[in-house]
Amino acid sequence: MRRRRNLLLAWALGALALLVFLSSMPVWEQVLSRAGGAP
Repeated sequence: MRRRRNLLLAWALGALALLVFLSSMPVWEQVLSRAGGAP
């Protein structure tokens, strides 16, 4: 049970770090422009 909780905590921290990373860099603009969805 303890190992599963640690895994969940690590996953949550990873997701939070990914959100901060994506919000701090203009990644979405690059993705949209690469997909041809940006005006």
